[in-house]
Amino acid sequence: MTIKKLLLLCVFISFLFTCKEEETAVYENTIIPKPLSTELLNGTFVFDTDVNLEFDSDFEISANFIKYYIENGSSIKLNKSTSKKIIRFIKDESIINPEAYKLDINPSKIEIKASSDQGAFYAVQTLRQLLPENLESTKDTNDVFAIRSLSIVDAPQFKYRGMHLDVGRHMYSVDFIKK
Repeated sequence: MTIKKLLLLCVFISFLFTCKEEETAVYENTIIPKPLSTELLNGTFVFDTDVNLEFDSDFEISANFIKYYIENGSSIKLNKSTSKKIIRFIKDESIINPEAYKLDINPSKIEIKASSDQGAFYAVQTLRQLLPENLESTKDTNDVFAIRSLSIVDAPQFKYRGMHLDVGRHMYSVDFIKK
């Protein structure tokens, strides 16, 4: 009698663990460099086969970059049809710095606002950091993934972009470095 009860208990417990709803992974943000402001919002934007991409000709390079990135790293195809979820690039003349941007993510849309394609490109780079890492390789394709809703405002802190070269470890001539 006890063996039957034990077997029945094991079967019941196995049913409990297999009868759960499949979860869509939500990826947390670790953005580098840290944006000027980040505000977490409620909800998630779910990437699936029903995502629309809208952009002006001013933002064609950035829009095609994110389209290529998502389509090559997953089985998701961004279309230009009318759908409930949308990734939209908006020209915002109130943003003075050409490299500044506003990135708003909510459950129904992702809006990238910038005054130039440079700012839109940096917003796409931020969006890339919020997406799952396995989009970088085409080995593991996802049909559905989600990112957290948030609002980001960013602009460069300095007027120039530079790099640091450790001359103690990299013994190259000045002509080679300036190439």
